Amino acid sequence: MSDSHKHRARIFLHRGDLAQARAAWEAAVADDRASSNSQALSASLGNLGNTCALMNDLLRAEQCYREVLQIQRTEGNLTAVAHTLVNLGNLHIASDHPDRARPYYLEALDLMRTLQDSRGLGILYTNLALQEARTSQWAQAIASFKQALDHHRIVGNEEGLAVTYSQLGKCYLDQGELLGAERCLNNASEHYI
Repeated sequence: MSDSHKHRARIFLHRGDLAQARAAWEAAVADDRASSNSQALSASLGNLGNTCALMNDLLRAEQCYREVLQIQRTEGNLTAVAHTLVNLGNLHIASDHPDRARPYYLEALDLMRTLQDSRGLGILYTNLALQEARTSQWAQAIASFKQALDHHRIVGNEEGLAVTYSQLGKCYLDQGELLGAERCLNNASEHYI
């Protein structure tokens, strides 16, 4: 029955019907709990958390992610742990508590470095840079953006390069460094093509 609920949840999510998607994910979670399949439960809870985050129910999303994190730590799935930590950090950013996000990001950073997860590191360094730029920590933000670019290059993530160059360009622009901003925005346009 869980697979049927998951299928319906994906359809509702694709259609943008978040309330129905949430109800279907809740049913899938209940079925997965009853079956004692921790991997399936972890996946269903993660999807429920994502749906709740889209609905701006950040408290419920956090509850889901925390339970997912506990399952992943028990199973020793460090890659999944790192990505869930990033999700928790993102939730705190969305709830306007950036100070609470940083510890999650830093723990994820340690894991991703150990795992050599360049795709994840590219995204995570960008998240860190955006937070640093919001608090006018310009030198650190620029360094984090540049580290993000390095990791996007390693995995050939053209979209990541384009977005990060444009965000770095905005960072330079916010500081009044017009030449740096122009160079970054030109680089961004080359990667968007």
